[in-house]
Amino acid sequence: MVKIDLITGFLGAGKTTFIKRYAEYLLRQGLRIGILVYDHGAVNVDVPMLQDLRSDACELESIIGDCDADSHRRRFRTKLISMGMSGYDRILIEPSGIFDMDEFFDVLHDAPLDQWFEAGSVIAVVDARLEEELPKEADFYLASQAAWAGRILLSRAQLATEEEIRHTLQHLQRAADRIHGEAISEDRIICKDWNELTENDYKQIMNSGYYPADYVKTIAGSKTGFSSFTCLDPSMTRARFRSLVKELFQHERYGNIFRVKGFLEENGKWFQLNATRKDTLVKETSMTRGAVIVIGSGLQETAIRHLFDTNTGGSIKIFLIRHGQTRLNTKAVLQGRSDEPMNEQGIAQAEHAAEWFRQQGIRFDAVYSSPLIRAVKTAEIVSGGAEILKDDRLLEMDYGPYEGISYYHLPPEAAWFFKDFVNHPAPEGMEPLQHVTERMGLFLEDIARKAPAKSDMTILVATHAIALKGALEHLTPESGGSFWSKHLGNCAVYMTEWQGGGFTLPVECAI
Repeated sequence: MVKIDLITGFLGAGKTTFIKRYAEYLLRQGLRIGILVYDHGAVNVDVPMLQDLRSDACELESIIGDCDADSHRRRFRTKLISMGMSGYDRILIEPSGIFDMDEFFDVLHDAPLDQWFEAGSVIAVVDARLEEELPKEADFYLASQAAWAGRILLSRAQLATEEEIRHTLQHLQRAADRIHGEAISEDRIICKDWNELTENDYKQIMNSGYYPADYVKTIAGSKTGFSSFTCLDPSMTRARFRSLVKELFQHERYGNIFRVKGFLEENGKWFQLNATRKDTLVKETSMTRGAVIVIGSGLQETAIRHLFDTNTGGSIKIFLIRHGQTRLNTKAVLQGRSDEPMNEQGIAQAEHAAEWFRQQGIRFDAVYSSPLIRAVKTAEIVSGGAEILKDDRLLEMDYGPYEGISYYHLPPEAAWFFKDFVNHPAPEGMEPLQHVTERMGLFLEDIARKAPAKSDMTILVATHAIALKGALEHLTPESGGSFWSKHLGNCAVYMTEWQGGGFTLPVECAI
């Protein structure tokens, strides 16, 4: 009889990543394997993530999960019947993160499947940084999957603190208690960086079997409260996707979002997308079909659809400019949020920038500025006296206790930070760079989304050196922090364009 391994895990736990590693181990043993993937959503986006496994020794099958429970079981049974005729040595099944364990064992005991297959190992993947609070339906799936598992693998353990891991294990036990399940013994749990899993580890996982769990079912059939929203062929950039994900997870008006995943095309390249509340992964892939799927409970489809559709037609050019020189700039002093005016040289720099825009025939439909006088004056000169909309998100980085100190007299912790932004965090009391990037990114997304739909606009944004770098980092999430170390002179100008629901890569303007 052919053994079937079931690899379970709640939404975003990392099942697909583990299956790829596990399948590679089985192939190294000379086994011929089949992988059956079925997911919650109108389009299955997990199979393409496993495409490079496909070979004479490994076949991939899939089931679309958006259907009623009875139809889903029939599809599962039919697919297993066809796979039973393919001569596999072992079959791996990756179900949806919101998977009722009874379905697997009920179908497996149906004739003729009970003559062909037997349950191998049940492996539950659990995020080591599990959220403290989950809906009761989510806790049921989490607990029931762990209850059956011969091995429970903590994913992203290398990124978790000891306290986070302890909270995760406590959460698992609390969830098990709620369904009156048995205690989860520590010897079933593997907590290590998956890059360090050995051949012996995989052998133990392969032979771990399963526990015939006994618990109280706290959900009724297919009435789980979970649903999905699918956007096919999305017109967006990677930066737009990151911004959209942040918006979805931050605001309850979209429902309780657990996972966002899919694929998009940008500049002729395809990227795989995978986001949970704690992580957003974007990496290049060979997939050539665009789709983004949002999964959660209580989804507000109208609000989500509006978010996806907002301002996908207009072209909005945004010019970001650093203010002109000030007296403190000449003294290499951290002026931060001190309201220092421009000096004569700074005014001349702003006038030179204004002349460059005039020569290019560029006129501004809207002008935004940091509320500090040096930025406001720069915006006023460059725009030719247009109305200035002030926004606190455009303020310079808050230097806290270090404001007003010369670069040459900084204490060691601050000096190291300014020498190497990427590898040295901002010292205590200073605004973190991540916060600068986030507020600048939210500002850019806001003004793009609030612009009239299907319109073409040109916008001027006057800000400060570190704030401008934060904007550039938001626009180039794959840059590895390169803009933090780049010198931006007074009245340096960068341009980005909102097209098809996302921003283009920023371009430095040679003024």
